[in-house]
Amino acid sequence: PSAAGVSEPPSFKKELISLEAVRGSLAVLECEIAGSVPFEVAWKKNKKPLSADKKYRIVSQGSLTSLEIHSFESADAGEYECVISNESSSSITVKGWFSLQSSFRLLDEVWSTLVFGMFSRSKQRKELCGPDWLHETKGLPPEPSIAF
Repeated sequence: PSAAGVSEPPSFKKELISLEAVRGSLAVLECEIAGSVPFEVAWKKNKKPLSADKKYRIVSQGSLTSLEIHSFESADAGEYECVISNESSSSITVKGWFSLQSSFRLLDEVWSTLVFGMFSRSKQRKELCGPDWLHETKGLPPEPSIAF
């Protein structure tokens, strides 16, 4: 309650933001709440209520509340909602999206690179036969999904 004894309805000081998470990582959604304490906090995924278990951990400390998603997988991607209410009987909802981040990453530096080109010559044309890629002195098979 406020100084006048009136309960202030909840509001969000910091709303959820949509995020990307890496497969297998800990993903956290967080928001900051204003209004009269105590707050009732509920989290939903794709409109369905979530409860704390091995996969989800709900943390509320003071004006901050967060949802931790352990070992994020593609099935965890979706719309998440934080629903807040207090004794004023008001409730508010904020939404955020989690998506799976692509596992493809560029390295800052290449540690070791060997480039080999094989050339053959015929009377009719010049032909490039390569490139060949090696890993620990063994040739790698061609991969049709990778193009240069």
